[in-house]
Amino acid sequence: GTQTIQPFAETEGVGSFVTEITDRIPYFETLALLKKADVLFVPGSTDSGYTASKIYPYILAEKPMLACFHKSSSVIDILRESKAGQVVAFDHEHDSTEVLVHEVHQKICYLLNHKNEQFQYDVKGFQPYTAETMTGKLAEVFNRTVSRIS
Repeated sequence: GTQTIQPFAETEGVGSFVTEITDRIPYFETLALLKKADVLFVPGSTDSGYTASKIYPYILAEKPMLACFHKSSSVIDILRESKAGQVVAFDHEHDSTEVLVHEVHQKICYLLNHKNEQFQYDVKGFQPYTAETMTGKLAEVFNRTVSRIS
């Protein structure tokens, strides 16, 4: 892949704080890198329906995190309910780029200044997204289906 963030970070004088890996890396290596990081940044998409499945391992890494997603993405609710990180929610058609960049800048500075503080997401707020809860919901669907057939 082509680096897009690293050159920008270099231009802005913060390149030594940024590592951009553009190619896909193996899953377990990803998990190790998440745990090793000081701060996590999760970029989203301008697609309002986009949901990042990668958000769950990021939350479970228990690191200070900043996520930027369309305001209609389910990621926004997941992060707010679990208190798992800072969020910049945007609507690319209505929000000013300048305002969004300023908000991202403020939140990144905050996270970098507090990166050594102990971080833990709200376990109760994350409960609806656990494998156990999701499996239970799937089992309910199967049980309703089977009961209608009987």
